[in-house]
Amino acid sequence: MFAILRISKLKTAGNIGGLNAHLNRTMKVPNADPDLTNQNHRIIGTENLNADVQDRIKEAGITPRKNGVLAIEHLITTSPEFFNGLTKKKVEDGKYVLQGSKETIQKYYDFANNSVKWLKDRYGTENVVNVTVHMDEKTPHLHAIVVPIDGKGRLNAAEFLGNREKMRNMQDTFAEVLKPLGLQRGISGSKAEHVAIKQYYEFLNKANEVRSEDPTIYEIKKPSIAEVTFSAERWTREQNEHIRLSAEALRVKLKDDAVKTNLERVKQLLDAKAGEAFKKAEKALRDEFKAEKEALVLGFKKEIDPLRKDNETLQTENTALTAKVSSLEKIIDVLRSWRDRFISEMQKFGLKMDFEKGKAVKMTVPEVEQAQKEQAEKRAAYIAEQQRKQEQEKNRGQGGKMSM
Repeated sequence: MFAILRISKLKTAGNIGGLNAHLNRTMKVPNADPDLTNQNHRIIGTENLNADVQDRIKEAGITPRKNGVLAIEHLITTSPEFFNGLTKKKVEDGKYVLQGSKETIQKYYDFANNSVKWLKDRYGTENVVNVTVHMDEKTPHLHAIVVPIDGKGRLNAAEFLGNREKMRNMQDTFAEVLKPLGLQRGISGSKAEHVAIKQYYEFLNKANEVRSEDPTIYEIKKPSIAEVTFSAERWTREQNEHIRLSAEALRVKLKDDAVKTNLERVKQLLDAKAGEAFKKAEKALRDEFKAEKEALVLGFKKEIDPLRKDNETLQTENTALTAKVSSLEKIIDVLRSWRDRFISEMQKFGLKMDFEKGKAVKMTVPEVEQAQKEQAEKRAAYIAEQQRKQEQEKNRGQGGKMSM
């Protein structure tokens, strides 16, 4: 009889939630006997597996990395015959209890206790966050969930499952703790492939389906003296018919099995083809989008380039016009200055310019007085400005001497 250990990595809250539904039987489990569900029990942890895992991670002060392994599930069981002798009995309240000899029940407790001790020794007591025992399936077994925190306080599944040698050591040490119970390890180094927990249940379900669909095989009965006496020919014909029916049933089953196998292969092929077609379609859409994007960019470029050139031309013209305007403004300032001096000189002789007639005319007395007044004000303003500048220069010179 063998000690059986299967593991599965849990990377998301969805994985953990799905397992929690399986542990608590809030989902349909094909191999479980509903009459025995009340015999399931939990050794460590609560009914909220997600909380058990997250509480341990928070306690360790860890922020899980993306796609990291949050927990490891261990399915721990044995060959079915190990628990031979365990039976169920209906009690008064309509529920069932497991019964067996004292030796058989003790063997179960030793199996559970040794398994939990092995888990704690391997991963650390605080990292074993949930252990649930299922008694409602054909073979009692444990689901143990461990948060893989290493000695440096890191979430590190690779430390425990990182290579073939570590996996081999895990199976060796596990089998060693159950060896006193008469259980042994599978053949070390064999070419048998490891079966994950999900696959293990799938294989188990398929095996149950095959067993439930076995065709009826007719047996040839030993004829009685009366049957032989009555009609040996008739008896022979009946037995031949039984044989024919058995052969036909077996042929139909074999054909159905072949059809199922072929259908499965066709499905796998179609799935592969569908995946291939999806990739091709996705690539075609990506290429089409890329081509449309490039065409759009090229179209914008064709429209924008002339506008950019026009803008550059306008900027050049604007710079030239700005220079011309600045030059004209300087010329206007010079002409304005000449005009003012010309008018001022004419006023000295009592003349003014009549721009409508285009000639100089004599000023009236009030105009002469007003002109003289304006000239006096301008002269006074000029003198005041000169004095102010001289005062500033004087103050600036005194400030420089003081600073020395």
